[in-house]
Amino acid sequence: MTGQGHTAAGIVSGIAPASAAYVAGGIVPAIAAWIFTISGSTAPDWLECPREKTVKINGSNRKVISRVLNHRGVTHTISYWCLATLFFYFSLTNQKIFGHLFHIDTLVASIALGFFYGGCIHLLGDLPNRQKIPVFLYKYDGISLNLFKSGRWEKTTVFICAVISVLISLYIINGWTPLGMLSILVNRIA
Repeated sequence: MTGQGHTAAGIVSGIAPASAAYVAGGIVPAIAAWIFTISGSTAPDWLECPREKTVKINGSNRKVISRVLNHRGVTHTISYWCLATLFFYFSLTNQKIFGHLFHIDTLVASIALGFFYGGCIHLLGDLPNRQKIPVFLYKYDGISLNLFKSGRWEKTTVFICAVISVLISLYIINGWTPLGMLSILVNRIA
């Protein structure tokens, strides 16, 4: 996905963290969560610290982008973004995490939830590409759906991100938690 695609996905996906923030603290945390979802949706790329360099190629000066961190390396590790998203969601909704209650200010938790959810959306947008995304250890594992080249099918991917986020926000507004959704699913199957 290109930068514009990631930004578009962040804009349409901001409804999920915004709805969680709205339920927890009102309109101001909701707006903050939405804004930071947009920022987080491009974060895995700009956290690599890209910079332009001028190098000589075949006798002529060319500008190339070099990065401090490898592309699709530690900043694209799925488990980091998902764990941070869950942590801030649970702290925003005052749920216990491993038996402990972590209290974080509602506005701060909303901002962090939006940012990390945006990062998850970024990775969801990169998943259909051919280049692998790390799951746990960025040098040793990875996942890729290998469906198409980066930059193709962006509108479809953005639409899928929007649908997922709308469904999540409907569950949040109705008072369902991720654990509640799982228990309902298990009860229906059993």
